[in-house]
Amino acid sequence: MIQEYIPCGEELGVYTLFNFDSKPRAVTVQRRLRSYPVSGGPSTLRETIRNETSEKAMKIAFKLLKVMEWVGVAMVEFRIDARDGIPKLMEVNPRFWGSLELSILAGVDFPYLLYKMIMDGDIEPALDYKKEVKCRWLLPGDILWFLSAPNKLKNLSGFLKFDANYDIISLDDPMPTLGFMLATARYLFDKQMWKFVLRR
Repeated sequence: MIQEYIPCGEELGVYTLFNFDSKPRAVTVQRRLRSYPVSGGPSTLRETIRNETSEKAMKIAFKLLKVMEWVGVAMVEFRIDARDGIPKLMEVNPRFWGSLELSILAGVDFPYLLYKMIMDGDIEPALDYKKEVKCRWLLPGDILWFLSAPNKLKNLSGFLKFDANYDIISLDDPMPTLGFMLATARYLFDKQMWKFVLRR
């Protein structure tokens, strides 16, 4: 597949659930704030947004998925073209997304809604969500972002802000964090894994 190169600009994701008639039943739109690797990879800090640009991206995503007769969840990614401010399609992923916790924190519980749709045949639309909710993938994503990003001194104050929510870190439920630590401990002395993890 050959795509036009889109100059670096804001990156948005439209996260959706479509019913059996290919009609939208749930949505959130997220803006990527940090990624690892810095050159392009999974988001390590992101927030929900609702503005003119997100509405444009949502409209494009809905139209595309409708034409495709989509059923189920989908993640439609865009880059905002710095030349004209128009959202340009990057890809469609037919699965739950790594930043799923942010959608749930914004008031749209996609796994539960998908379950209800399958069990009941359809659900009421959940097309409203909280904006400006932030969520962070700290272990190890955002730590690796900080270690690999240029201008560490400039980035330090932003990195040390702990005003966001977290993908797996929770005092109420510490088991996901413990599970992560146990799962990664076996790679502690794996040179190939470290080479992959510390990529740029």
